[in-house]
Amino acid sequence: MPLFKKLKDAGGRAYSNQAVGFDNVHVPSATELGIPVGNTPGVLTDATADIAFSLTMSAGRRIVEADSFMRNGHYKGWLPDMYVGSDFAGKTLGIIGCGRIGANYATKMIRAFEMDFIYFDMY
Repeated sequence: MPLFKKLKDAGGRAYSNQAVGFDNVHVPSATELGIPVGNTPGVLTDATADIAFSLTMSAGRRIVEADSFMRNGHYKGWLPDMYVGSDFAGKTLGIIGCGRIGANYATKMIRAFEMDFIYFDMY
């Protein structure tokens, strides 16, 4: 309630957030003070799916480990399988939650690596 009270006292007439949902906003408090609440569904779908894609690549290809190895001066010479990580082509992608973001992420992975796809979604 304090957030919306301060907003109203400052002359604010509406509240909106840039987020996937609005479960981080106490809508009843805003409603009680007559402040409409808006959100921006879909605005972060691509960005979030891209980050998930990037994190998958980083984990699978051991990017963070390889970076640390190099920065700490451990590199003494090349080896054929040094920090190569896992191949994604033709593998099976499994995700939990196939809403806008999950579906977008899955589409990116499947198109890039011709992967099979399994998922679980409560809806």
